[in-house]
Amino acid sequence: MDVPMTPGRIIASLVAIVPLIMLWQLIPQPTKLVHEQKVEATVVTVTRAEMQQRADGSTNTHVAQVELPDGGKARVWLSNGSYSAGDPIELRVRHYDDGHRDVRPAY
Repeated sequence: MDVPMTPGRIIASLVAIVPLIMLWQLIPQPTKLVHEQKVEATVVTVTRAEMQQRADGSTNTHVAQVELPDGGKARVWLSNGSYSAGDPIELRVRHYDDGHRDVRPAY
């Protein structure tokens, strides 16, 4: 069955496709991992958070603000509340080519 492309169908197609293209541009594109390192940071504060289900099925219930060895600060989800202010914590820091870094617990 051959369906003719009328002006209305062309406009409808554009109305459907153009917003998808615009949304694709807004989504951050993956960047290249430059290097990964393990560091020992210092816990500044620990707060109890709402329970959130992660993609791997685990839940995180605490958020720690940590001070990294280079003086930077980051927030890290923890699966337990066994840390308190001043405690050392081992973290995995991934550095990307666009300058951002991803900080997660090393366990």
